[in-house]
Amino acid sequence: MEKRLELFRGIINKHRRSYEKYVTEAVLGVEQTSISRLLGWESEIAEHADHSDKTDHFLQHPSYGDGEMAAAVRIAAAKAVLAENNGSVFVEEFLGKA
Repeated sequence: MEKRLELFRGIINKHRRSYEKYVTEAVLGVEQTSISRLLGWESEIAEHADHSDKTDHFLQHPSYGDGEMAAAVRIAAAKAVLAENNGSVFVEEFLGKA
């Protein structure tokens, strides 16, 4: 993964003017991809009871200020909605509105 960052650094440096011109769109595009992946991960965690130790630790001790607390709250809310509706709710739809 570190190699990937270095490759991107080289591409950005080589085409700096283009990146400066479209930085807002580029950052928003990356953020949209991140949101989509996070939504998928949160859905998986909310729907399945068996998690890794790392995921269990995250759910029990999310950090503040970097989005972890918000993710943990969304997952807990999705689990509650699933429980109330006997698992008949499409979790990604619920999380997308949260």
